[in-house]
Amino acid sequence: GYMELKAEYYYEDGFLIRSMIGSKIKEMNGRTIPTHWEMIPQDEPGQKTVMEYQKIDFNIDINESFFSKQNMKRIR
Repeated sequence: GYMELKAEYYYEDGFLIRSMIGSKIKEMNGRTIPTHWEMIPQDEPGQKTVMEYQKIDFNIDINESFFSKQNMKRIR
């Protein structure tokens, strides 16, 4: 099957602004996924944001109000 391990984000003029790279492939909650992600900005050498999944649940019920603008500001 298909698994995304790298994504690149560009400005409208085609200039690369950041890359996201996935690794550490593991099975979690019945799915095989990258569990380590690095977001790398092109204009800040040596800088990156790292996300590491410890646990993940899929297909959970979430009330639509969770995604309201007011709630998004509250849970930042």
